[in-house]
Amino acid sequence: VSAVTLALGIGASTAVFTLVDGVLLKALPYPAPERLVSVQHLGRGGADQLTVSDGLYLLYRDQAGSLETLALHRPTVVNLIGDGDPERIRGQSVTPSFFEVLAVDAVWGRSLTEEDGLRDAEPVVVLSHGLWQSLFGGDPDAVGRILDLSGVNRRIVGIMPSGFEYPDNNVRLYLPMVIDESRASLAAFSASGIARLSATSSVLSSTTELQGLIGRLAELYPDSRAPAFLEEVGLSAQIRPLKETIVGDVSLTLWTLLGMVGFVLLIACANVANLLLVRAEVRQREVALRVAMGASRMQVIRTFMSESFVLCGVGGTLGMGVAAVAVRVSTSFAPADIPRIAEVGVDLRVLAFTATVSLGAALIFGLLPVLRYGASDLAGQLRDGGAQSVTDGRGRRLMRSGLVIAQVALALILLAGSGLMFRSFVALRSVDPGFDTEGVMTVRLSVPAAEIPGTAETADFFRQVRERLEAQSGVISVGLVAGVPLGGQQSFVGGRLEDYPEGSGERPFWSQNSASPGFFRALGVPLLQGRTFDDDD
Repeated sequence: VSAVTLALGIGASTAVFTLVDGVLLKALPYPAPERLVSVQHLGRGGADQLTVSDGLYLLYRDQAGSLETLALHRPTVVNLIGDGDPERIRGQSVTPSFFEVLAVDAVWGRSLTEEDGLRDAEPVVVLSHGLWQSLFGGDPDAVGRILDLSGVNRRIVGIMPSGFEYPDNNVRLYLPMVIDESRASLAAFSASGIARLSATSSVLSSTTELQGLIGRLAELYPDSRAPAFLEEVGLSAQIRPLKETIVGDVSLTLWTLLGMVGFVLLIACANVANLLLVRAEVRQREVALRVAMGASRMQVIRTFMSESFVLCGVGGTLGMGVAAVAVRVSTSFAPADIPRIAEVGVDLRVLAFTATVSLGAALIFGLLPVLRYGASDLAGQLRDGGAQSVTDGRGRRLMRSGLVIAQVALALILLAGSGLMFRSFVALRSVDPGFDTEGVMTVRLSVPAAEIPGTAETADFFRQVRERLEAQSGVISVGLVAGVPLGGQQSFVGGRLEDYPEGSGERPFWSQNSASPGFFRALGVPLLQGRTFDDDD
């Protein structure tokens, strides 16, 4: 019973530590990861979380000495068109410097070059290791072949190494991002930035330098209205360690979970300690006889310690097995958007953690009976014929009662924490999303630009899609939208309301979306005034 109890406690704590270690503690799997940072912006004192515009990217790339290399990336989706049905593939559109920032090169072929980012360059693609295995079975001759991606024939120029999945494990290919320097906007924030700091720079010094460049925008771009707009919104640079950006809010959740299973381990240890104390009481006369026959106090301690080490060794071994199974199951069913989940696994660090926990438990369990039932006390028990003194009995009862109280206190803390988390979950479930979710279904649709090259053709195609869906039995209303609500797809535009005061410093950024007629009706959003869109819009 003691070994199983200990195994469950050690197994739970080891499993969660494995998650914490893989997601939070391990360094990023890139050379000199401490120099990798994310580049973002804030507006209105942090009220607006902004990415990087093409214009600011070019400015930082050319003039920021604290950044050794800078790159942009944004998510993209393409249709892989082959012999069978088209397949929707998630990827990233990246500047050619992307792989240079991360200091990772292709294992077959090459990564992107500056020429790939030119407007008239040959369309190319770099595949992830997983997509390469899926499409070509790991054939190195895949480099140089042509893939039809959303109607564009792209030549495969490289295969990335196994395990390279930046920014997450949804990415299956990389396309070159083309930036027209003559038309790059300063205020259109649409891509995430990553950079490698120079050897002598820090996050603080780089932030200061970029903020200085933002302050000189009016001087650097005298013919543009964007600097005045960015000054009014209070644009500021935000440089953060890349690992911190990747992990995001998950860190608080994982640390909380580790603390909770730590309490579970303490409860298990207190339970086992109580059992061992009871067993030590049963063995008092046996040990007292050994003392009377000449056994030293150290020999008594060694007896208890050896038994404790065997118990904790068995518990730790079983716990390691429990943890390995738990980690395998949790990573298999974990949401794909949990950062660095692919890096989670049992390794030497996890084994060291388990060994440390088991060793600590063994020392506590081995010394506790000795401290309470030492050799001198046991000798006294033998002289008294096994009778317990009132003081001795009260002390033992206090120790056992203290362990029970500790278990109850820890259990109450866990219960209170679980109750608060459940209440937060219920509160989140009851939050009004702003539309009626009952009966609403979503379908993602990507149409190759080559199939509908013009604006009129695009509008006509999607009008036909909407009309055909509305004709289906059971369908009340159909709407088309660029980014589904709560889908995380956002682009920002700065605006000004009529009669908005000039120079207020609070000019807002708004999240914008594109929607068709029928969109608001499909979501059950009531119209308060005016009208919604029609086909003429």
